[in-house]
Amino acid sequence: MDRPQQFFIKLDELPEEAQFYYGSPVFSDFITEVSNKHGIERDLLIDLMNGAVIENFDLVNLEMNIQNNLKINKDQINQVMIDILGIMLLPIDEYLEQIDIKGELKNKSVDIQQYQKYVNRFYDALEDENFNSLGELLDLHDLLVDPEEEKGEAIDLIQNNLAHILSKGTVGAVANLNAGLIYLLFKKKEFKDEINKILLANQEKLTHQIFSLDGKTTRPTIQNWLKDFIKQHGGEMFDNIKLSQYLSNSSNVKNLDEVEKQLVRKLLMLYRNLKFFPDSMPNDTGEGWEIIPISQEEGTLPTTRAGKESKKDGFKITPLQELEILAKQYPKGSLEHRAIMEEIKKLESQKSKS
Repeated sequence: MDRPQQFFIKLDELPEEAQFYYGSPVFSDFITEVSNKHGIERDLLIDLMNGAVIENFDLVNLEMNIQNNLKINKDQINQVMIDILGIMLLPIDEYLEQIDIKGELKNKSVDIQQYQKYVNRFYDALEDENFNSLGELLDLHDLLVDPEEEKGEAIDLIQNNLAHILSKGTVGAVANLNAGLIYLLFKKKEFKDEINKILLANQEKLTHQIFSLDGKTTRPTIQNWLKDFIKQHGGEMFDNIKLSQYLSNSSNVKNLDEVEKQLVRKLLMLYRNLKFFPDSMPNDTGEGWEIIPISQEEGTLPTTRAGKESKKDGFKITPLQELEILAKQYPKGSLEHRAIMEEIKKLESQKSKS
């Protein structure tokens, strides 16, 4: 196996962020900077960095390769090694399980702060790449939906069907609704405030046990559950520790069985995801984003068989026809009906392009 093949095989084993780094303009600029600073041929420095990948970032071998390829003294080798660690490798330190770059620099008595600008530059490039990918997904959603229709359906579901969605929404249907909500939160500036007001005013009954607010017994509605939480923990961004504290200590929660406790948990996570979007999302990539929490233990929406034709009463049924039949089994306006109609739109779009 030749060296380029070894490099690409090893590179493919690294986290996606590290793979992106090695192919980015940022990496190329850092190569140029170290090359110019130390008078090292650019191609030789690239070969040294590729060798580091092949050898699983073995720093002893890397320093030996520098010594063998450069006619410089020990102090100069040490300076080259420090800049390779600080400029070239520190930006991806958190993605390399094999080594601790910060620790190596500290062992060499190096002030890591002087290299922070390189870390920041890589993070900026990574964030731009992630948002470009997210933007492509939003643009694709643009082709499949009417924004005003999407907004109207989302508002109706949050306003009138949220209790049902939290308790009985299927994975596929909730995921579909989440995609619509995320799309609207990005594309419609006024939507975030509007949908939050609707959520906070929701009069649907969420639980069934005795509920008290401000010392008075009242209905356990979505609005009152949110009021109770905000009264105890304020209206600021909250983490899972505060959420767990509320679920453990609230006198209203103590009256509930485990099923209804999970409903309250999901409601509060939904509130956090909407109220503090996008800061409430787990990353900048769009991966794993959800507004309404999805429990993988819940059922999934019935689907067709991966685009293959099926048979009904001896006749061939296409995936599109099967979805149309399936849609009739759910009330119009329901979460399940909406999810199926979205799938129908996607299939029709694909059909028109073919």
